[in-house]
Amino acid sequence: MNRYFDKNFVEALHIFNLHLNQNERNNLRKYYYYGITDYLKSTKLTPFPQYQATETDKLNVLNSFILRCKTYRSEQIINSVLERHSHTKSQVLQDNTSEWLNYFNLKRKSQSEFSLFIYDYTQDNFVEDNYSCQNIFKTIADIYDRLENYRYFIFKLHGKLFNKQNHDVTWKVLYKIGIYCENFIQYKDKFFPFKQEKQIQKLTLFLNERFKNNDNEKLALDFYSTISTGFKFEDCLISENQDDIILTFQKIKLDLNPVPCPACMSTIQNGNSFPEMFLRSYECKNPSCSERSKSGRGKRFDEYSTYRYFKLCENKKENKISETLYSKWRRDIFSISNDIYEMLISYYAYDNETICISKKLDIKNKNERRVVYYKASNNVKHNIDFEKAPIVILFSKIAQLIDNEIKLLTTDFTRRKLENDIEILNENSTENIFLYAQNQIGAAITSPPYYNAREYSQWSNMLMYFIDMQKNASGVHHALCDGGYYLYNIGDIVNADNVYVESNMSKKRLQLGFLSCLIFEKSGFNLVGNIIWDKGEVQSKRNSTMNRNTGYVKCINCYEHIFIFKKGIETKVLSDVKKITPVIKINCNGENTYKHTAPYPYELVDILKPFVRKNRYVLDPFLGSGTTLVWCKKNKLKGLGFELNKTYFELAKENINKEEELTSFG
Repeated sequence: MNRYFDKNFVEALHIFNLHLNQNERNNLRKYYYYGITDYLKSTKLTPFPQYQATETDKLNVLNSFILRCKTYRSEQIINSVLERHSHTKSQVLQDNTSEWLNYFNLKRKSQSEFSLFIYDYTQDNFVEDNYSCQNIFKTIADIYDRLENYRYFIFKLHGKLFNKQNHDVTWKVLYKIGIYCENFIQYKDKFFPFKQEKQIQKLTLFLNERFKNNDNEKLALDFYSTISTGFKFEDCLISENQDDIILTFQKIKLDLNPVPCPACMSTIQNGNSFPEMFLRSYECKNPSCSERSKSGRGKRFDEYSTYRYFKLCENKKENKISETLYSKWRRDIFSISNDIYEMLISYYAYDNETICISKKLDIKNKNERRVVYYKASNNVKHNIDFEKAPIVILFSKIAQLIDNEIKLLTTDFTRRKLENDIEILNENSTENIFLYAQNQIGAAITSPPYYNAREYSQWSNMLMYFIDMQKNASGVHHALCDGGYYLYNIGDIVNADNVYVESNMSKKRLQLGFLSCLIFEKSGFNLVGNIIWDKGEVQSKRNSTMNRNTGYVKCINCYEHIFIFKKGIETKVLSDVKKITPVIKINCNGENTYKHTAPYPYELVDILKPFVRKNRYVLDPFLGSGTTLVWCKKNKLKGLGFELNKTYFELAKENINKEEELTSFG
């Protein structure tokens, strides 16, 4: 009955205007259908209706039941209904919270030392490490085996990092930590969703299209000889002055051991599904499990989600996120007055768990958590050099192929000279930027296509996207004057990377920003700064959960990176946070009045002003709706823009012409 008529329950929630978390809603269901008042009391609600089934309702359910028994495995459906009915009749609905958590706690104690690790790092630590990341990488590898599965590693940077030459290398260090965390372990065992030969073939064909006369199959084979794994990137939180930066990562290690079903506590199950890479889920095969579907399918669950849900069911105040704390950390740009440790402890650790911290600090809010301090072990299994990670090796080799290609393209031909102050070209910038005379471009700025985020930016997997972006970055580097700057606007997005498996199993928060830094440095650029574009209040469902408990709440993403790259030696560039309102392109009727799906605001181009050179061109290799060249005209600067899409090319011309008529277009 409750499965068939659950829409009635949902309608009642709307009528009473109730906003409940997952546990409160499930408790109220038990009153609504079974009349058990204990569950009504536990939700602390005013009187709520109880469902009364009519004879017609009962007949509809019975007919549905008979039809399903004819269509699916009737024995499983009947056994599940009988088990549920016995619980209902006795007025004791099974609650396995304590039993399941006891199982998990015993497993945790036998396999791990702590449930959260916070790596607190400063310039003093960097000096102690001889201005090298090697000790950071070694600690990351050490922590991985000692941290509980499915739990979090936090890298907390306080202050900027400077090298021996007193150049700011903060974001150089951070991007390497981000990439290293996801790639420092090489998984060599069989993982059946990974179709190795198919992936090698796809990458080989792609490389053959981009690079002729090269052993591309060997390049693909070398990369796919293992699965690069480690921690999974979750978030990058930044204080409003960039003085504190928090990187969060989750450990998900493949565990093939059976997990008790949260409904019946049996381990009669199949487990060949993965909602996330290496996170195994199960289907209960116990014929008497009460939580089968209407068609007799067993209950689906995974260990991490079950633990998180049962901790929600415990309903302990120590695991609740207060409204005050939630409001302080609603966005991923936070106030300098916020207590960072209060948030990290409340958001990422449960009561009675052990938190390990890299240095001794006076932690005010332990909230029933145990705090210990880090001691390095002598047995680090997975420590590799950053440059030996397969993804770093791949892009290093791609850089060599691009360099060879540029030498061939730029030998013995007359390059084009730019003539008009404003040049807009309906061409592919990756293929054509080499055709123009060097030293004409003084600075560059762009917001590139984001991987598979729009209809005009689709690739089979994320590797292919970055290979194309690396070719483009190398072209811009070749065209720029020595000492020229390139401002690159990119944001991290949630999508399936499809690198090892082609499904939503690979869906996660992608480090588009940090991986862009890698390909730019391999293309010859120096990363000298990062302007954080604070977009203010943005629409997002990322933090819409009513489960305001540990493990459920995440900060809303409200910023994008504007990395500052330089062609030439490092220099002092101010990294900052700038608040700029995004372009409002959708009107009240849901129409895109701007005619482009992802325009960036005019004010964003103003950031380029200190880096331009008079009498030299500003380049935008992905011009889009033309904002960069509109800015150039208003500021009486020369501008060059490439836009491959014919519709957007015409839109850019229209927008530029709104300033004044141009005499000619490229």
